[in-house]
Amino acid sequence: IDHQVMPLPANLRLNAFKYPIAFIRLIELLFIIIALSSINGWFYNLTFNCPTNSTRAVIRKVEFTTFSFDSIKVGSCDKVEDGIPLWKQGEGFTASAGFFYFVQIIALISLLGGIFLYVVLWDFYKEEGRARLGDLALTALCFILFFFCSSIWWSSSNGIGFAGSAEQVKQLIQENPRFGSADFDPSVSISTKNSLLTISVLCAWVSVILYAVNAWFIWKEIAPIPESIPTSIA
Repeated sequence: IDHQVMPLPANLRLNAFKYPIAFIRLIELLFIIIALSSINGWFYNLTFNCPTNSTRAVIRKVEFTTFSFDSIKVGSCDKVEDGIPLWKQGEGFTASAGFFYFVQIIALISLLGGIFLYVVLWDFYKEEGRARLGDLALTALCFILFFFCSSIWWSSSNGIGFAGSAEQVKQLIQENPRFGSADFDPSVSISTKNSLLTISVLCAWVSVILYAVNAWFIWKEIAPIPESIPTSIA
């Protein structure tokens, strides 16, 4: 049986990736994937002991992957109620994480659209000035969004590290009579992947730089040039 390989469409310009304007899109795609996978891999595991005169189990455990600390209910050390907030109201970072996701998805969609233009519709992209201007405007918008989301997520990741630190958790336990008392010294054990948050922040800042460079490459395609000098992918 003869197996024939379906040929690629004739208008595909895969050699476009040899040039900066298209190759940088692949680098952006890599860092977006790493940023999303890093933030999705974060988790938090807390174990602490209750006072010896407690009517509940001596060891309490809680594990979660949400960034909304103030919505987490932890098993208390008394017999009245099982599951009360340990962190104070307002110690949540869901909005920052949501904005981070939003920017990554918008950038991913625009990135795939840019690759489609370069690989499939390059002739149209080269001849239609509005397409290049639209590409530049969308890339500049992604640069601005990445700058703000990187700044916000950097601050939030520091807040997450502080809110989930052993010192902060121990203080919250001592301040809440449902878990202990001021003179009670709980044995706090924390297992988390905070390093993934650092990776996501670094990838976001790298994306800021990449989109700034990308905008420059697109501007070079838009800027008027002598007819005798071909464009970088023409």
